[in-house]
Amino acid sequence: MKIPGWIGEGYSELYSKFRTEEFMFDDAADFLDRRGQRLRSLLSAMKRNGLLDVLGRKGYKRIYRLADPAESALMKGMKIDLSRLPEHVRAVVRTYLRGILDRFRERIISIVLYGSFCRGDYGPESDVDILLVIDEYEWSEDLGVEGADELTYEIWKLRGEYHKVTPYPLTPEQANYHRPLYLDLTKDAVILYDKDEFIKRILDEVNAELVELGAERRTLPDGSWYWDLKPGFELGEVIEI
Repeated sequence: MKIPGWIGEGYSELYSKFRTEEFMFDDAADFLDRRGQRLRSLLSAMKRNGLLDVLGRKGYKRIYRLADPAESALMKGMKIDLSRLPEHVRAVVRTYLRGILDRFRERIISIVLYGSFCRGDYGPESDVDILLVIDEYEWSEDLGVEGADELTYEIWKLRGEYHKVTPYPLTPEQANYHRPLYLDLTKDAVILYDKDEFIKRILDEVNAELVELGAERRTLPDGSWYWDLKPGFELGEVIEI
């Protein structure tokens, strides 16, 4: 979807001044010489189009950060939709994924968001869990992204929340092995990128097996859960997923 010209122009003007540094409404108003509803409409439209994030507040005033244009272009080009995430977490994940894609672009097979940010039960110190399927991945290869770590720390200072990206890397061969993690992924995962529907096919296989077994995920009063893979199974019976 093409971004309307007036939004792109406003973003370009603000980026020429602030880059990815934090700023407030009054800072933008002074620079653009716009105030009131006109500026609020611009900022709201930029947020809807993934060009602006709210990192936190100082008192009642919002603290904004513009998306890096290279990151935004990359997310749009690969059709990666981060809208499920809160804005401040979205900024971290976008920066993280750009770092990973810059490093492994041709080898990335699948990117899957899972865990508490998919279920909606995240807390102030919840990690952002991301499954990465990377062709010929070696455990010695670094999956850290310094810019994302720095932004995580900035958000912690602003909001008292610490949401670090935690990658779970697999090779395609490893991913083809049905593992316990996939049980929850059939319920809660958001596939952000999937070359040739690689991980979707695997999760569809797992889900079909769960349906055949009559498996159910049961939630306990404390909010935790477990999988009843085959209600009424007999002692000694082998269950395969």
